[in-house]
Amino acid sequence: MALEALYLGVPLVITDRVSARDVLSSACVVAPASPTGLMQAIVSLSTDSQRMTALAAQGRRLVESRFTIETYVAALEAIYDRVLGE
Repeated sequence: MALEALYLGVPLVITDRVSARDVLSSACVVAPASPTGLMQAIVSLSTDSQRMTALAAQGRRLVESRFTIETYVAALEAIYDRVLGE
């Protein structure tokens, strides 16, 4: 979901989790299990349109540069090569 949102230009508020490390630089990051931090991040973004626009643009660029069909196919081929011992 995060990559789809970034591609659509939606600024993210996410927690610092291993699964989200690829997009941390393009999101507003809050501590896990911190409702107060989440609220503050949402309010901060909603009142700062320049930051919201900048994060949205940065996220879109990240997805367009790193998560293309070509990179996906190359990664999948590498897995097959490893598994098949080639």
